[in-house]
Amino acid sequence: MATPETQETLLELLRANTDEWGWLQPLLDDPDSAAVVLSTVAMMARLGTAIVHNRDALTISASSAGQRGAAVLTLARVTAAGGGLIPRGYRFLDERGVLARSQTDVPVGVGILVVSVPVETDRKSELVNTEDEAVFRVAPDAIVVPGISENLIAPAGASGNGDDTLAVTASTLITGGAANWLAVHGSERGLLQQPGEQEEEFRARVRNIADLVSPLAISAIVRSIAQRTGLPPFLVGEPLEDGATAAKKAAAGLYSFGSMYGTASPPGEGGDFFDDEVTPLADRRTARAYFEVKAGDYVSDIEAQAMFFDDGYFDDELMGYFDAWLTLPQSVLAGILSVHQHVSAAKAGGVNFDLYLRNPDAIQVSGVTATAGDSDAWVISAPPNCAWLVVGATVGMSSADPIPGSSCRLRFVTADSQVFDTPNRTERDTVAVKPPANVLVTVIHGRGHSDGTNDLDVASTIWVHLVRAWP
Repeated sequence: MATPETQETLLELLRANTDEWGWLQPLLDDPDSAAVVLSTVAMMARLGTAIVHNRDALTISASSAGQRGAAVLTLARVTAAGGGLIPRGYRFLDERGVLARSQTDVPVGVGILVVSVPVETDRKSELVNTEDEAVFRVAPDAIVVPGISENLIAPAGASGNGDDTLAVTASTLITGGAANWLAVHGSERGLLQQPGEQEEEFRARVRNIADLVSPLAISAIVRSIAQRTGLPPFLVGEPLEDGATAAKKAAAGLYSFGSMYGTASPPGEGGDFFDDEVTPLADRRTARAYFEVKAGDYVSDIEAQAMFFDDGYFDDELMGYFDAWLTLPQSVLAGILSVHQHVSAAKAGGVNFDLYLRNPDAIQVSGVTATAGDSDAWVISAPPNCAWLVVGATVGMSSADPIPGSSCRLRFVTADSQVFDTPNRTERDTVAVKPPANVLVTVIHGRGHSDGTNDLDVASTIWVHLVRAWP
């Protein structure tokens, strides 16, 4: 670490980089020019000390932990008839109002006219330091120390003062004062020095502060809470690509998601038609500092707290009447609220986030039919021994040219072989249709009506929750 230059080192630098005997030494030999040169060198040396201190204040490793300014006072009296003791902690005040205290008991023997008293300032700040000898006096509220015939030391004007009373006659510079910049670094990181904690211990704690606000830190928090409370793994997603590989993100519980952005043109009169049913449309909140926390799987009732219609009598006064589709059990809800609370406390200020349970899967499917009657354009089936709970669906059709009388619809076949048909749609735009509610579906048909010649494309997006191990 660089040390500040002194007057001596700066003079050596001048000697090495100038014509010493033809220019520098003649200036130093002349009292007037020497005063100018040496004062300039002194200012540069003082500036160098300030630069090094300010640089160190910016770093955790080298910043000051708070030092008091120190000086040595010279006390004198006219006569020396008596002796005594100036106690440690005796108060002195300089002309700026800086309070300093003696650092040791100072004995004053009989016949001693002059004593030196080391003092330190109460304040820990660079502002207590002086460029010239400090001007001190006994503090007005200092105690009176009696001597044999007169006060040994006392504030000016105190009763009992006389020629045998010590007064401050000189002082060295006040040096060494420095603010507690380490505490500033700690405060920026939410850390305070604890009672009894040594400087180096606190410095190490500030330097090694845990990451609390990055996506990695948020992910670690939510995964820890989820594991502790029996929730499924939670993932942290951001609406941006940071260049990390998908595998690296997955290992850290992170992911990225895309959003659509747009502006109205002209302003206030709407924008382009938005027909992407899967990619979310960002708003002013989610397009800025934003992330989402999402469950990677469905929450489960690991403590069997929910009451199902076919699982027991509805006479439990404590559990009440839980509807498993609408109300989460207490332990599950407590875990989810804990995730939200910890993320709210850890995230950076001004950053928004949303907490999601597992979203439904979006199935996008399309197919073609040219049949002149109602027929399948496509058919999809749930995996073996599984079924879907359908929570949303859209359907639409298109063709090279409008086909008179064309239409489309969806057909849902339930696990118990019931058939639900949505109304025929003759619009060419994609429209939302209402799927059967609270029933499990195993097969979905996309059906279309063409003219027997032209191809009619039937497209659909269906949002489902997969129910496994369906008997």
